[in-house]
Amino acid sequence: MTEAAFFYGTLMATEIIGDVLCGRAAPPAIKTKKLASLQLTPALLKGHRRYAVKHATYPGLLESSNPSDQVEGILCEGLTIRDVEALDDYEGNEYRRQYTTVVKIHGSTHQNDNHIQENVIPCQVYLWIADKRQLQDHDWDYDHWRQHHLPTTIV
Repeated sequence: MTEAAFFYGTLMATEIIGDVLCGRAAPPAIKTKKLASLQLTPALLKGHRRYAVKHATYPGLLESSNPSDQVEGILCEGLTIRDVEALDDYEGNEYRRQYTTVVKIHGSTHQNDNHIQENVIPCQVYLWIADKRQLQDHDWDYDHWRQHHLPTTIV
């Protein structure tokens, strides 16, 4: 049996997934093989908001009272129990893993596009449980992080 998780922050980068699941020092071929065993698909987590964390380069995620709030991210399917343990270690004590569902997106997400297919998939997600005052009142920017912080991110 395999597990699934929704990634909404630094783990959307395959470089980070490979480092976390295989170890930073693992040979590239091992990381490539691991990544090939996973199914990574764009997905939406509804009823949640992602926030930038003050003085950090990663986000926090909270449930929202507004059901129209949603977070774009990656659904990662095919994880082993060992992988989930590695993810728990990576996320640390600022987060709690919990079960949820996401909408797996195939095709365009434009509102006027009639070719959208959505599948609701059960998975796990890491919610922010540290002090909420550490969260900034704006969304975390993946593209900015990837351009400015990924090269120096150490697992």
